[in-house]
Amino acid sequence: MSKPRDVAKPTHGYLLREENVEKLEQIRNQLFLMARVTYAATQAEEHEPLEIHRTMLGQCFENFGL
Repeated sequence: MSKPRDVAKPTHGYLLREENVEKLEQIRNQLFLMARVTYAATQAEEHEPLEIHRTMLGQCFENFGL
């Protein structure tokens, strides 16, 4: 008897539950949002100070910490 060639092989990487995948997607989305807010759209904006409400920024950092 020969062994079947298509035997299930161990996967490479990590397997996550759906709820953890959703958490990672939320973190990704928050990082993309922070990147969009931070980048200047025009050359004039490059030299303007960025104004962010402390509560909003604090909540974002707290989410990453959790």
